Amino acid sequence: RYAALSYVWGVCKQYMTLTGNLDAHLQRIMVRSLSRTVRNALECAEKLRLRYLWVDALYIIQNSAGDKSVEL
Repeated sequence: RYAALSYVWGVCKQYMTLTGNLDAHLQRIMVRSLSRTVRNALECAEKLRLRYLWVDALYIIQNSAGDKSVEL
């Protein structure tokens, strides 16, 4: 069981996975560095006792057409 979050980022796009930060994201993503939207979704998933939250901005490499075509 899991939840999925897909949302419009607005002006600030720092909370996404790109080819340049992929290795760092594979190692660790600091929760406190995420947007309020993602943190709220994490809190909701936890309250629903869901182990996983799939966030498109984090799990799809946003500047990779190849990754987007596979994941979408």
